[in-house]
Formats: sequence, structure tokens, C-alpha cells
Amino acid sequence: MRVRSPPELRERTKVPYKDKEKQREYQRKWMAKRRGEWIQKNGPCVDCASWEDLEIDHIDPSSKDARLKGEHRRGTSSVFSWSSERREVELAKCIVRCCECHKNKSRSEAMRGEENGMSLLTEERVREIRSRTSEGERQIDLAEEYGVAKQTVNAVVRGHTWLHVNW
Repeated sequence: MRVRSPPELRERTKVPYKDKEKQREYQRKWMAKRRGEWIQKNGPCVDCASWEDLEIDHIDPSSKDARLKGEHRRGTSSVFSWSSERREVELAKCIVRCCECHKNKSRSEAMRGEENGMSLLTEERVREIRSRTSEGERQIDLAEEYGVAKQTVNAVVRGHTWLHVNW
């Protein structure tokens, strides 16, 4: 059996807008305002002291609430739409970094090369690929031999991936 709230409570909890797009715009604005206020209170960047292009960074990414993981890709949950108690608990795990410092920190924490369980290459194979292409072997042939895409070999050769492996 479904329990319904009394009419007077339903009236108080109604959304202020009948137009959903106006409601979304209102919500975007108040979330942006909350975010801006939090960043203003907790900035500047902890690494370079910049006030430009600031972002919120979890000190320990493993402590991040599951509802936020992958949020930047899907545009779903925002900590600034949460209740103040829940929001403050999550933001207590965070600091302010500028975009560039945030990227650098995230890169340094990422599992690289063989540490990444999805990697099809090893450091030894990366060195072989780089050496063999410099000797004139075709990337497409090496890709076939190592069981990876041509784009993967190209990224290795150009130094876009496996940066930590010396040539």
C-alpha cells in the first residue's frame, strides 16, 4: 500500500515553476551560486595560489561519494544540490585547485602503464615499438603483431601515452 503525504504538505513541497526549463535554469543558478561561495571561502588554489579557473578536488579520490563518480561525464549529481549537512560532509574531503594543478595531480595519481589492468602493452613492448618504428617499421604492422589498434601504436610513438617509459 502506498502512503501519500497530506495535501497541505504536498502544497508546500511543490516545485516553484510549472515550466521545467525555467526550473532547471533556476536550479543551475543556485547550484552555481553555492559552488562559487564555497570556492570563494576555500580558495585560492592550494598549489599555485591562483584564483583563475578554480575547481573542487577530493584530497583522497577513494573517499569520493559514489554518487559523484563519473559526474563530469554524465552531468548528473552535483554536491551543491544536496542538503547542507550531506554537502558539508562531502566538501570537508575537498580542497580548491586551479584546473591545471588539478590535472597535474590527477595525472600523477592515475595508474599508468602496466599498473593499469586494462593495458595490453608492457614497458618492454613500448620500448620495442618505439625502437622498431624509428628503424622504419610500419605502425600498422606493429599494431597487428602486438594485438592493439594502430592509433595505440601511434600514440606510443608520438609520446602521447606511456610518457613514463624512457625512449
